[in-house]
Amino acid sequence: MITQSPELKLGLVAMRSGEKTKAWDLMFPLAQAGDVQAMFYLGEMMMRSPEYGDNLERALKFFTVAAEKGHAGAKELVPRVKQMLVQDKSGSIPTIAGMSGTATPAEVATANAKLAQYKAQVLRYTDIVTDGSDIPRIEVMVFIAKTDSTAERIYSMTQALENQFGTKIKVRFFVVINPSEWTPNSSPIGGTKLPPNGFTPDFKGQLAAQHGVKHLPSVVLVPPNGQERVVNDLSSLPNLISNLL
Repeated sequence: MITQSPELKLGLVAMRSGEKTKAWDLMFPLAQAGDVQAMFYLGEMMMRSPEYGDNLERALKFFTVAAEKGHAGAKELVPRVKQMLVQDKSGSIPTIAGMSGTATPAEVATANAKLAQYKAQVLRYTDIVTDGSDIPRIEVMVFIAKTDSTAERIYSMTQALENQFGTKIKVRFFVVINPSEWTPNSSPIGGTKLPPNGFTPDFKGQLAAQHGVKHLPSVVLVPPNGQERVVNDLSSLPNLISNLL
C-alpha cells in the first residue's frame, strides 16, 4: 500500500472541497520535494481547472514529471493533455478576444457556454467541487466493480448514513474501470437507477490499491488525521463511524 503524508491527505480534502488555493499550498511543496502522488493530484486538479488560462500547461508539467518517475496514471494522461493542447492551439477550441485584445459580448457568451458544457460533461461524474462550506470529519470512500443491484443496495445504505451523521461524513463512490471494457464517451455508472453524478471512474483500480482495497465492493474510512480503515463488512459501518466520531 502506498502511504500518504498528513499534508497530502489534507491537500486532498481541500481539493475535494473546492479549496484549490489551499490544496495548492499544501501539495505544491510536496511535489517540489519529489512526492509523485502530489504531482499527479496537482496535475489532475489543473486539468479540471479551466478557469486558469494555463491550466493544461501546468497539468502537463506535473503529469510529465510524475510519468518519468513511474506513475502509471500520469503516463496515461500525458498524451491526452498533449492532444488537448494541440486542439487549443489549432483553434478548435475558441478563445476569448482573439486578436482584438477586447472580448466582445458574443465571445464572452461562447466562453461561458464552453465552461458550462465542460461542467456538464466532465464534472458531473466527480464530486471534486462542492458548494458546502462544512468540511467532513470522516470521508467514506466506496469502491465498486460495477453498477448493479449490489451497488444500488450500497447506495441506499450510504444515504441512510448521510441522514444519520449529516455533514460529519462525506461519501464518495468510485467505479473501478477496466480500460479495455470502457470508452470515454460512456457513462461510468451505466444504465441503473443510481443518479448520474457523484461516481468517479478509478482506472485500473489504482486509487483502490493505494487505499489497501483487496476486493470489491469495499469501503475505506478516512478520518482527517487518523489511520485509514478498509471495511468489508458493510453492516458494521454505522458502529465504526460512531466510534470514530
